[in-house]
Amino acid sequence: MAMRYAAVAALLAAACGGTSESPGGAATSGGGASTTTGTGSTTTAGTGGSAPTGLIAHEWGTFTSVQSSLGETMVGLAHEDEPLPLFVYGRDDYAQGACMGCAKQLEFLPSGVTQKLETPVIYFYGDVAGVSVKVDFPKGIVSQWYPSAASFAPAVDPKKTGTPTQGSMSWTAALDPSLGDGDFPAVAATNIWAPSRHVKSLPLRVKGPAGNEAERFIFYRGVGAFDTALHIVSQNADTITIKNDSPQPIAAAILLRVHNPNGVLMGKAVPLGGIAPNGSLKDIILPFEGKELIPDYVDSAVKALKAALVSSGLSDDEAQAMVDTWDRSYFKMPGVRVLYIVPRAWTDALLPLQITPAPKDLVRTLVGRVEVLTLAEEANVQSLVKAYAAKTKTSADVLTALGRFAEAKLRRGAQLVKADAALAAACDDLVQQAAKAQ
Repeated sequence: MAMRYAAVAALLAAACGGTSESPGGAATSGGGASTTTGTGSTTTAGTGGSAPTGLIAHEWGTFTSVQSSLGETMVGLAHEDEPLPLFVYGRDDYAQGACMGCAKQLEFLPSGVTQKLETPVIYFYGDVAGVSVKVDFPKGIVSQWYPSAASFAPAVDPKKTGTPTQGSMSWTAALDPSLGDGDFPAVAATNIWAPSRHVKSLPLRVKGPAGNEAERFIFYRGVGAFDTALHIVSQNADTITIKNDSPQPIAAAILLRVHNPNGVLMGKAVPLGGIAPNGSLKDIILPFEGKELIPDYVDSAVKALKAALVSSGLSDDEAQAMVDTWDRSYFKMPGVRVLYIVPRAWTDALLPLQITPAPKDLVRTLVGRVEVLTLAEEANVQSLVKAYAAKTKTSADVLTALGRFAEAKLRRGAQLVKADAALAAACDDLVQQAAKAQ
């Protein structure tokens, strides 16, 4: 990739200074009127029927966060957990190696990150020749994308520190139905990138640094610092309460508990239905880690989530692509998590989107994923901190035991042990090591 860094750095030096102007006639999502609510779409895309006229755009993606037993969204989410193919661009590509290996292909190690914006993809359908797309991320930064962008902001700065904000990205692409799978960069069938291509959308191409780049969608992801209006409180060892502190309804939520004793995957999916505006689901009983968790639960979990995605406006193949992409992370990673359909108004505020020409149908379905730190999990974190302070476990032992969200869990641990000076110092040391681990 080093050869590409130098080539694209020269090509995009001017573009890095800011974002392009929004083209006229764009469909605006966020700051202005939207073409649809993104729920209950009446236009079917990608079903193999007659080609639609005009432009249709469908998007899916995930916001991932970690919440403490008090419902507080924790800092510590700026880590690379799902490696992407080497052809995917990142901001660190343009930093000419200044911070190779930094989180999420950023050119600096960010702080204050509470949300991962994971794998949004935008599909297009219709009879238009091309599209211009601009997405803003006021409370975060786009760190990785494909195909090549026309412009992005903020400018790359290897000396940057602090919390990522004021991100923006734009693309100009031709829609070309003559393209096929053989025109796309090769990936293994098992690669996380592969499922997103199993959709009957219009392929697109852009002029990249090394020539034409083709794909079936526009992809981007990043990190941000914000809270949402959904909070999960662990009242005791057996129950949680989910609160929707917003005037928008949440169409669907699913509780998942996954356990992996001795390498045997066990779990349970509990569809929770919708959550009313400023409403809550109280005293939800957590499935026990014993007989209530079953080995073949994944099928029921996939079915429940896919049904919610289709109800939100995604086509069947788009919904299947999303659940296949996140099969391991959603359904097979140990822990307690809640998945929910993010209200369209939240998505539009967090990720204002402009598309030219204006789509006659625009669906934006993001899934909120909240990793829940139950009281039992928090007790486990404290136990590991005590073992590290007593030198019976190494930092590597602790980080391995805490897994993907180690930094966020340890930051909660720091809150819990702060009254004990020795434990507080040990936990702070673990937090710093977790923050630097990529």
